Amino acid sequence: MSDHLSYFESSAGTVALALPFDYRQAIADWASLRKAMVRRVPDEFTRDEWAYLVTFLETDNLLRPFRYSFGEPASKPSGLPHLLYRPRGPFAVWLPNNVSLLGPLTLVLLSLTGQPMRLKLGSSADDLAGAFLR
Repeated sequence: MSDHLSYFESSAGTVALALPFDYRQAIADWASLRKAMVRRVPDEFTRDEWAYLVTFLETDNLLRPFRYSFGEPASKPSGLPHLLYRPRGPFAVWLPNNVSLLGPLTLVLLSLTGQPMRLKLGSSADDLAGAFLR
């Protein structure tokens, strides 16, 4: 598995991000789902929940964690990177019973980290993460 190296510039300098995929393509792939999502609301979701997910998948919203954490995307580094970020290992998330959209939102965000994940539902939670994937 080869790493895709991406660069970001912030007031602190250049940051390099090494992921097993191109993060820009992953964001574009998630954002491309929006067109199909607006056509049909799955039975498992309320209209408000589904509308929130559609809005969440806007490109700017998905880029925000990268910008906040690393700075502005740069096509070439302006100097030697002073930091290199890469995936560290698998995530495990135990989803609560009372936050319906936490599963789908966490799934999307964690997918952008390049790390394997496991999601465990609360004992009486609806599986909205599974429904979202379907």
